[in-house]
Amino acid sequence: MCSRSTTDPSEELQEKIFQPIEGYEKLPLVSLEEACHSLISKVQNLEHNIVTAKTKSQNPADGLTQDMSAAIYLYTMEDATLYKTLNDTLRSENRQELKDWFSYLKLLLTALYKLKPAGRQTIWRGVQHDLSADYQIGEHYTWWSFTSCTASVAVQESPSFLGLTGPRTLFSIECSNGRDIKKHSAMQHEDEILLMPGLYLEVVSKLEPSPGLHIIHMREKPPPHTLLSPPFIIGVPLRQNRKDKRVTWSDSCSPWRKLDSQPGICVEGLCSNSSCQAFNQQVIISIGLTKFDFGASTSTLCPICKKYVTPNPNSCGFNNCWWRWHGRRQENGKAPRDCSDDWQHADDAYHYFDGDSIGTNESWRHLVLEAKESL
Repeated sequence: MCSRSTTDPSEELQEKIFQPIEGYEKLPLVSLEEACHSLISKVQNLEHNIVTAKTKSQNPADGLTQDMSAAIYLYTMEDATLYKTLNDTLRSENRQELKDWFSYLKLLLTALYKLKPAGRQTIWRGVQHDLSADYQIGEHYTWWSFTSCTASVAVQESPSFLGLTGPRTLFSIECSNGRDIKKHSAMQHEDEILLMPGLYLEVVSKLEPSPGLHIIHMREKPPPHTLLSPPFIIGVPLRQNRKDKRVTWSDSCSPWRKLDSQPGICVEGLCSNSSCQAFNQQVIISIGLTKFDFGASTSTLCPICKKYVTPNPNSCGFNNCWWRWHGRRQENGKAPRDCSDDWQHADDAYHYFDGDSIGTNESWRHLVLEAKESL
């Protein structure tokens, strides 16, 4: 198991309040060579490792470009010092030190954001030290660096990872937004799940199942404010097929189809303001983690002109949350009927709720959506 999945205790979870990781997202995407130009003096053998990464990434999977895939490969090279130097800089309180890394971060994070999230699961990270006293149940902590984990707890027994003797801490992390980087990694024999910097976690429980072994159960939580700016403004393209229930993010949508990073409910409707750029277009409005009553809301505003938009109950969506709905539908000449559905999970994509598929000859009399945090 790679050393990225083990760590010195001084490099582990931090309570420190740093400035968010931001500014890099404003830069253009460039080649890996250009993205790393300002890092040559900071990272040993960088030019040689860039050539290796590009050579190994000539036919990338998952729709990534060669440079995007190579940016991940370069990060995972064990004989390189890039990942350690980058993570040391991400953990530094002086955000000015991060500027030389902005161009590489833009390329690396764009690649990671374009990968499908690994989904809701428990992943593992081991430390060959006792860190149990540093974590209190119910408290929140932030991981400011990239975090390498594994989906298999069995590998923790390896002496090169956690081992079976001595003081050890095993982090059990519930998360939704890790990225499986196996297809782009220099260590493709490992099932590595990579977590983004700025990860916000709550300590759920702690236990000591055997002498020297401490297990800390942690859960990913929405941060109180943005800790990591996304590498591009995400958007939702118009569906080409009504059967599509899950639509992946796009960075080339019209301005009225773009979202902030807020999880939860989104509603859609036509802008009726003839002087607006989005006139007669289907716009998206972020609502968030709350309840939304289609019959009572007056705050659905066009993201361009800020004029009221009538939300369409037959076209709305969810992302990074648990969601459910209840309402009342009616067919012509018949009494209304109550209907509802149980909680469903939406990962890091746009999950459509198609109200008109519930009853093809019915219309909505009342509809309430509800969303809560993903974990």
